[in-house]
Amino acid sequence: LLHSPPPHPRPPPSPVPMQMCEGGPMEVELLCPVCWEPASHTPSLPCRCRVGYCSGCWDRSLAESYNACGQARCPTCRAPVRVDFDAGTGQLVFTQEEEKGLEEELCRLPLEQRCRVRSRVARERLIQQARPAQVDILQKYGKAQPWLRTGAEGAASDPWCARAARAPPRCVCGGLLERLSSADRVRRVFRRHWPDALPDSPRFEESVARVIEQKVSFCSCDLCYESIIPPGYVWTCENGNQTILHANAYDICENCFIGHAAGDAELPVS
Repeated sequence: LLHSPPPHPRPPPSPVPMQMCEGGPMEVELLCPVCWEPASHTPSLPCRCRVGYCSGCWDRSLAESYNACGQARCPTCRAPVRVDFDAGTGQLVFTQEEEKGLEEELCRLPLEQRCRVRSRVARERLIQQARPAQVDILQKYGKAQPWLRTGAEGAASDPWCARAARAPPRCVCGGLLERLSSADRVRRVFRRHWPDALPDSPRFEESVARVIEQKVSFCSCDLCYESIIPPGYVWTCENGNQTILHANAYDICENCFIGHAAGDAELPVS
């Protein structure tokens, strides 16, 4: 969590609608209007739109609108969409956003502050809903690889984590978790907020070095909510902000990663 959706394998083609023509029925393959790929799995839209988005483009579009205005919105009609995560099925659930209660309070705030509050509420809800599923993924990952249990005994082991990074577990969204140094994670933060900055320029690297030297928190852990302070490492999802499940990014501190994979950590009380 900062202070492309998962690369789903294409499922086998599902039955497609039939269109009548001379000589008999003709199969018509549904194409996503964004990527023009066959949309065999189309999400059920909570608004009145009847657009056959593929699940990936729908997910990305919601994430883009969230990052632009602090709220997930349908890319066609701009209707606000409430997003929840069902830990039982591991699926995102989309419903029509009810704006009455919170919106009445938000109306009294300036526009920029209103966007920040709305964004924070949605982000925190999804993080809490997805947290048990992510912990379960880490625990199963640890049980499937016995060397993780023995290698993690004692203090946090850099060689242990380096070995885990060669065959990392997945994020709750389906993407792979990457183990990045604090400097590399800060670079990603900078590139996102200042896309025009030259990544290899002396000024860019000086800014990165300053953050590391001053031990400035650049993100927080989505499992324990503690700020991640350099130096050190952080586990972050390769999909970054390309999925509405974690539209700001997804980060796990090294202590939580070791604790849950080794089986000796507990979920923090919300």
